[in-house]
Formats: sequence, structure tokens, C-alpha cells
Amino acid sequence: MEFKPSFFEEEIRDGYYISGVMKRYWAAQMEILMDVAKVCEKYNIKWFADYGSLLGAARHGGFIPWDDDLDISMLRDDYMKFLEVAPKELPSNYRLHNFKISEYYENTTRVVNTDGIVFHPDFTSKYHEIPYSVGIDIFFMDYISRDKEAEKKREQVYSQVASAAVSCDFTLPLSKDVEDILSLIEKICNKKIDRQEYVMKHGEFATGIFVNAASVIMRLGVATTILTGAELILHSRIDFMVLFMFLLVITRVYAPFDQSLALIAEMFLSQVSANRLMEIYETPAATGSEVFSPNGNDIVFKNVNFAYDDKNVLKNVSFTAKEGEITALVGPSGSGKSTVARLAARLWDIESGTITVGGINISKIDPEVLLEKFSMVFQDVVLFD
Repeated sequence: MEFKPSFFEEEIRDGYYISGVMKRYWAAQMEILMDVAKVCEKYNIKWFADYGSLLGAARHGGFIPWDDDLDISMLRDDYMKFLEVAPKELPSNYRLHNFKISEYYENTTRVVNTDGIVFHPDFTSKYHEIPYSVGIDIFFMDYISRDKEAEKKREQVYSQVASAAVSCDFTLPLSKDVEDILSLIEKICNKKIDRQEYVMKHGEFATGIFVNAASVIMRLGVATTILTGAELILHSRIDFMVLFMFLLVITRVYAPFDQSLALIAEMFLSQVSANRLMEIYETPAATGSEVFSPNGNDIVFKNVNFAYDDKNVLKNVSFTAKEGEITALVGPSGSGKSTVARLAARLWDIESGTITVGGINISKIDPEVLLEKFSMVFQDVVLFD
């Protein structure tokens, strides 16, 4: 988009001071909106300004003077379609932040032009000299029927799906069909289901109730013995030593039960750990050729994509780290610097693209053989004398 130089001049509008930097930020947001609009036009996705952006357009003929964000909305079907096509249609530097990344984005998707700070001339030129992460917020809207009965049924269906999303039992290995259902629930409810967290909470809650209830019942047995013994002593039917012997015996009888309850709780929780260990055990081992004779040691990334579960870390990354030169990866925490180093050593396998060392694709080389060519200095270094 083109803006007149006068657009970026600071001014006082409606009694509020607007700096030139704020106006450049607005312009950068408009650039992102145009890229989003191109994707929407290509796939016939309808969108409209909303919230503060709609108010600003109607009342101020642009942004609200004190507003620093841009909001648009889509109907649910259009929103889901946009989430499906946007990752492959938007420019490669764009990122989508939503419920899969953080609970902060539970009811929206934020489209940003970068996750870090970029000083490349092409980047700063497009986004009007703003090197920082700039984004727009996309909200979704669900259909509400005018028919009260139909709307009531819709609410019931949504409530049932939402309830299923938080009450699924993940203690057993999940089949592909169950995973597909859970993924669908996540999309409908716009909520990421943490399988392992639920398993731990469910296990601790269930065993906690059982163990504590059993312990209370046993403690009631001791209290009952004391009360009954006290009444018998008052009526001179037994003496104190007899009551003392009963209390000594009953505490010794209950001790093994206490230990058994603790072991039962351990067994329940160990099942969760065992399931996670089985997931690791069933993960295919990285294999490859034991012959590795590279032509030089240039490390080349070409269109590399990688994600931790559903969180995209690298998207279409390409670069060359030449032999004999120092290559520095600079970026904020979480931008993927350490991930690149681990992928180059094949500590993990990439999802798509290629990584070569000396012209040889490392995905075809045994990791142990490949690591013989690598030396790593970790962030936390300990030297032994």
C-alpha cells in the first residue's frame, strides 16, 4: 500500500496526540490486512471490520486515535476455512497465533508478520520502517437461530461437545479415530486439549478420593474404639490396660492397610507414566547408512518445516552455513535457534524439506555416524579440572 508522507506526520486528533511511530504501526497493520484480504478473496472467505476497528471507521474515518490494534471478524465456516488455507497462502514470514499456541488466544487468531525483530531492508520497507512484530486479530462468530427451539438445541449440542472435550478418558492408548474426534472437538470448541495434563489430574483426583476416604474410615475405627472403651471403663466393665491393649493392636492392624493404600495410589499414577514410556518405546528409531563421506562440510537448509506437536517452529527455512565461516543465528527466545542446531545434527527429523551436509541428505545417515562430525557447546557449560 502507498501512503502520502503527510500520513506519517504526528498530529493531535480529537484531543489525543498521535505520534508518527503509531501511524507507521497502523500502516504496517494495513499491509497485513491486505495480505489477509488477498487470501480471503482467493478462497471466497467473507470478513468484515469489527469492534474498535469498526467503531473507528464509522466515527473517525480510520483508526480510533488511541487504538493500536486492528480487529476483523468472520463467520465460523469462513474462519475455519481461513485457518486451513492461511498457512500455505500467506507470506512465509507470517505466523498464526491461536488456541493451539496459547490459552491467551482462546477466542481469536492473531496474524503476525514475524515472531521477532527483523531489520532486513525488504521487511522494513514493506512494513513502513517498523522492525517489530505487528499483527491483526481475527474473531469468529457462530450462527444464532431466530427460532428459540433451534437455538436451544444448538446450545445443547455445543455444551455436549464442550463437556466431552474436558471429560474424555485418556488413560488408554488413543486410536486414530479417537484422535480425529478430539481434533474435531478442538476445532469446534476452539480449545486445545492437553491429553497428559488431563490424565495426571484425573489420576490424582480419583486416587486421592479413594485413598483419603479409606484413611478416614480407618481413623473412625480408632475413634470408635476409644469411645467404646471409655464407656466400658466408666461402667467398670473393663480397666484401662485392656483399652490400651486394644488401641495398640488396632493401630498395628491398620498400619499395613495404610501402606497398601499408599502403594495402590502409586500403582494408579505409575500407569500414566507407563503409558508415556510406551509412547517413547513405540516411537520409530532413526536409522540410516553407516557410510558418511561428505564433499566438504557446508550445512544447507532448504525449505525446512518443523513443529513441536501442533506448534510450528520453522516454516520454509532456507540458508547455508558455509565451511570455514561463522554463521550466527540471531533471534528472540523461542524463535527456533536451538531447534535449527538440533535438526542439523539430526537429533530430530524434519517434517518436510531437506538438510544436507557436504551435499549429502542427513535423513539417510545414521544419527550416531553423523554426530561424529559435530561438536556442540551447550548454553550451560561445566568444566572439570
